[in-house]
Amino acid sequence: MNDTIINGSMIKKCFYKFFYKGDHLCFQVFVEDVNKEIISCGNFTDYNEYKNMLKQLSIAKASGSDVTIASTKEAVSTDVVFS
Repeated sequence: MNDTIINGSMIKKCFYKFFYKGDHLCFQVFVEDVNKEIISCGNFTDYNEYKNMLKQLSIAKASGSDVTIASTKEAVSTDVVFS
């Protein structure tokens, strides 16, 4: 699998979802780009990794710089409703 590179100027919104997987609290991060495509930025079980990803996305959006989203072998559900 290849990593995904997103330019911050293409980021419209960042979203996140909290859920439990067994007894573990998990965090899922998504980006909506200017084309209204939803991109999964990963599943995190570590709060600091989750916060770091949000920080990277925020900096990229503000500066228009690139951010790399590491590919993962685990399938990530994108069945999220945004309001």
